Amino acid sequence: MKKIILSLISLLMVLTIGLSLVACGGGGDTTGGEGGGEGGGTTPPANDALTIVENGNPSFQFVYSYDVSNTVKNSATTVFNSINKALNTKAEIITERNDNAKDIEIFIGAPQFRGEEYKIDAHYLGPKGYAVKVVDTKVIVLFGSEDLDTVNSALNHLKETVFGISAKTKKLETVVATEDKLIEKPQVFTLTSATVVGNDLKDYVFDYPTELREEFKSIQEQLYNKVGIWLPKGSATANQKAVIIRTIENKGEGTTEMGFRVYVDASQNLIIETEFPNRLLAGTTAFFNATLLKDKQTSINFASDYVYDKYDARNVYYEDYGAKGNGKTDDFEAIKACHADANKYGNTVNGRAGATYYIGKNDEGTAAIIKTDVNWNGCRFIFDDRGLQQQLSGSQNNGVWQPASPGWNSPIFSIEADNPASSLTGENIPIQTLTKGASNVGFSLGYGAMLILYNENVRHYIRYGLNADNGQAQHEIIIVDKDGNVDPSTPIQWDYEAITMIEIINVDDTPITISGGEYNEELGIDKRTYIEQKYNVSRSFYTYCYRNIAVKRSNVIIENIRHEYTDYTPEEQGGSGSPYYGFTSVQKCNNITIRGMEFMCPPTFYLEDQKSNNMGSYEIHAKEANNVLYQNCDQSNFFEEDGGIVFNGLMGTNFCKNLTFDDMFVCSFDAHCGVYNATIKNSTAEHLNFIGDGKITMENVVIYADPTKTAMNLRTDYGSTWAGDVEINGLEFRHYNINAFSQITIVKAQWTNHNFGYTVYCPQNMILNDISTVQYTYGINADGTRWEKLDETTRNVRPVYLFPADLGDKRADLTDPTVIVEGKVNGNPIVPTKSVIINNYKYAENPVTIVLPTSPTFNGMEVTIDGVKSTLTTK
Repeated sequence: MKKIILSLISLLMVLTIGLSLVACGGGGDTTGGEGGGEGGGTTPPANDALTIVENGNPSFQFVYSYDVSNTVKNSATTVFNSINKALNTKAEIITERNDNAKDIEIFIGAPQFRGEEYKIDAHYLGPKGYAVKVVDTKVIVLFGSEDLDTVNSALNHLKETVFGISAKTKKLETVVATEDKLIEKPQVFTLTSATVVGNDLKDYVFDYPTELREEFKSIQEQLYNKVGIWLPKGSATANQKAVIIRTIENKGEGTTEMGFRVYVDASQNLIIETEFPNRLLAGTTAFFNATLLKDKQTSINFASDYVYDKYDARNVYYEDYGAKGNGKTDDFEAIKACHADANKYGNTVNGRAGATYYIGKNDEGTAAIIKTDVNWNGCRFIFDDRGLQQQLSGSQNNGVWQPASPGWNSPIFSIEADNPASSLTGENIPIQTLTKGASNVGFSLGYGAMLILYNENVRHYIRYGLNADNGQAQHEIIIVDKDGNVDPSTPIQWDYEAITMIEIINVDDTPITISGGEYNEELGIDKRTYIEQKYNVSRSFYTYCYRNIAVKRSNVIIENIRHEYTDYTPEEQGGSGSPYYGFTSVQKCNNITIRGMEFMCPPTFYLEDQKSNNMGSYEIHAKEANNVLYQNCDQSNFFEEDGGIVFNGLMGTNFCKNLTFDDMFVCSFDAHCGVYNATIKNSTAEHLNFIGDGKITMENVVIYADPTKTAMNLRTDYGSTWAGDVEINGLEFRHYNINAFSQITIVKAQWTNHNFGYTVYCPQNMILNDISTVQYTYGINADGTRWEKLDETTRNVRPVYLFPADLGDKRADLTDPTVIVEGKVNGNPIVPTKSVIINNYKYAENPVTIVLPTSPTFNGMEVTIDGVKSTLTTK
């Protein structure tokens, strides 16, 4: 009878106090679901005395609530054992199930299967609050969170106050859970009132889409941990106001330029929305910090016109993903993760100003994939190549050293396209042949693209000389519109008797910029990103190492990055290493600008068994790319300490069209397996190498002529061919010692009786305006800065050769297929130059003789010098 009376009293008290708490905003969601039990946030009252131990024997069992963690169980077990030690008979310890209930139980956590009256949402206590309650015949130990200190405080209260166990306790005789032994200790928060247009925020629910479930949980816990407000999952309705979390696809739907905002809508819901789901938590944290967590703030009301739009959700940082930036910890995994997330959501990636990001050997051989804007903010990267491994393939005597580290063949940063490339082969190829100059390819894709046409039955660029090879399959790049019309800037250069493959590369990629940061010239502060490449590979072998920035996407700008090689031993001191493929490598893409860079020519090493064969290594590389502009770039080691000029390779390109140097101070421009259209203007160089077709344009160019002594070199190993025109407007030769030169040459060529896979051409029509020759001295100062000085003492007038005096068999007519050249019949007759126009050539303000070619090859060439036209007669 006593138990029935106590139950009735308890029920009345629960109803009374529960209604009171709901009225003052203390209740929770009564429908259950994620975030809380079905009983809401009511606070059940304590009973009158409940006897739980009589004559040393327990009348209860210990119960772990269904949803408590193992961590809580471990702490509770220790307390249970301590209590059981003082009992005559140990109380049973169980985990809650529907069929194992006893009348009297001590519960750790709110019961889930003992009836609705026992379900208590302990979130009303706050994350660090706890309570020990008696509800009917259950002693319930509650804690607002599973924070271990909080849990232990609640358990210790059960042990020490309810059971009265201390260090002196040996036996328990009688234990009664009376009201004075119970406790309710909610956490106290500074913020005591939060309302939205006067509505208590505690009465709201969270409304969110399924795909944001994990973000919701984090925001729910964050709000609870910071201010003690626990909002369960629910849905916004006419009668239920909500905090609505949502993402939108574009800012036109509502967000600000920052991509994140919080505001109150017309139904008095609080809206948290973003364009960037990966920045939702960070944005919400910033919102909480700016509003709910202000110092000494006790209340806040979000008015109907409230808007928070101060958080920039567009930007992510490497540190957000665990990077340390201390120059010692390998940050590559964090860097890759940051870019992967940014690619998914469209964020701009940022480095931290002043940080140094160390990147080690890259065991997986995977790159950080870039598809969005990047601002490195003047940080520093270290690409440490010293951990790269090599292995010998074959026997020790005739083996070849090959890379063993996957990172050897992987770029560090790979700037990749939104849409993957595809290819057509076999029966899928829609055309069988194509002719040179065709205006349409004969099929349409429905979108603009770069096509790479192949005839793998024909070989071009069959190399001659030291690095002779069997050439490359006939192929070239062209740009077509959606209807298959060929862009006039990328005409079809060859006749294709067969089409064996077509690669298709979408060029409609969204423009992006990879920036090292600002460069403040006025203040003299170099804020550009500094990237060093530690170069200390243990053995020389001719296998290119990547470890670079690869561009495989159209419409990209890379700017304001400084690069240098460090920690290497020069070859003359026994150093060894492998060649680099190019610090920037542009491949199969369109419209690329690389500007404001500071390059460094890589060290030159030699094959171990061929000291005469250096290993060409590049800073600038481009292959099968169109419309690539290099602008306002410098080379830190242009001058050598002895006053000479670095002759190492800087640039190597293959199968490109429309390459441009503008405002460049670098040692070389080098087109290997052909370029169509090359422009060099407002630039300084040491040597310019060309092979290809189209037009070479040079404007306002300075050539430091040691030791090559030429403005443009047509590479002998590919037949010294240029099947197009040349126009030079403003060219200055700067010579270190002009008297030491046997001849100064505008075009250097050496035609060889070899099958290169194509007809060899001399430049067809040449216009040469405003060419001058001066003598300079130059070098570097002790601090590494450059110096140069015009030598006013030398005024020796030297003749300048249009082509070199020695063209191979210079007296042979190389256009004649029947003549004997180099001891055999001329197997590759050349197409001679048609016309040359020369205006205003001088040396130190004095007119200089232009030496025209005397070889029969040039017989009949039209020559115009300062307006006087003649026909060259060499026979």
